[in-house]
Amino acid sequence: PLAVLQVLKSSDKSSQQLGLTSYGGITPNKVFDLYEHFEQIPPAVGLRWALVLDAALDSNLGRCQMTFERGVRWPELLLMHSSGQGLNVYGGTRPKARGLTAASLEALCIEDGLSPAAWLLPAFQITGSTGYFADQRPLMLTDLADYPEALLRHAAAIAPLLLPANVNGRVHGLKMLETAPAAMLDLCSAQIAELAASTSKQVRAAAEPLLARTGVPVTEALKEVALTSKPEARLQALRVLAALA
Repeated sequence: PLAVLQVLKSSDKSSQQLGLTSYGGITPNKVFDLYEHFEQIPPAVGLRWALVLDAALDSNLGRCQMTFERGVRWPELLLMHSSGQGLNVYGGTRPKARGLTAASLEALCIEDGLSPAAWLLPAFQITGSTGYFADQRPLMLTDLADYPEALLRHAAAIAPLLLPANVNGRVHGLKMLETAPAAMLDLCSAQIAELAASTSKQVRAAAEPLLARTGVPVTEALKEVALTSKPEARLQALRVLAALA
C-alpha cells in the first residue's frame, strides 16, 4: 500500500535496517535467504518488494550510479541489496547478486510499465570516469547466469550504445560484452569492427578478446572500415584482418 511506502520514506532508519546502507542492518546471510527463491515469485509481488527498497533508501547515505528509464531506481537497488553489500560500501571484490536473473529483472520491468531492456541499457551508458568504483555496479549484471542470453535478446538496442564519444565509455561497453555469445557480437558487427580498429590503444585492447568469437559479419565490417574510414583506422582494420586471417 502507498501508506507503507510513505512511512518508509519518512523514516531515516529504514535503509539501514533493511541493509540498503551499512551499518546495523540485517546480515548478508539473511539477505541471501530472502532472495533464494526470488525468481519464482510473481512479478507483481517482486515489484512491490522493489518499490519497498526504493522507498526505504536514504539518498544521503547511499546513491545509485545508473540512470534508469522514467527515473526508477529499483533495478540497481535489487542488484545491490541481493548481494548483501550496502550502497555506501566501496572496495574489495565486485559483489555478486544472489537469486536474481536477467529474466526476472526483465519481468519486473514489464510489470512496472518499462521497456523489457530497461534494467540493462543504462549499464552501457555510464558517464565520466570508468574507474573501479564507477563501473562495478553495471558489471554486476554480467555475473547473472542468463546474462549472455539477455544480450542476444537486446542486441539491437545495445549496438548503438557501444560507440559513446569518450574512450572510457567504449572500454566499459566492451567489458560488458565479455560473456556475449558469438551471435550477439555478429549482430553488433559494425560497432565491433569500429572499436577493433580504433585509434585508441585501450579500446583496441578491450576489443581484441572478442574478435576470436566473431564470424563473417565482423570480418566484412572490418573490410568496410579498411576501405572507407580515416587513414589510421584503415591501417588498424587491415592489421586486425591480417591477424584474423
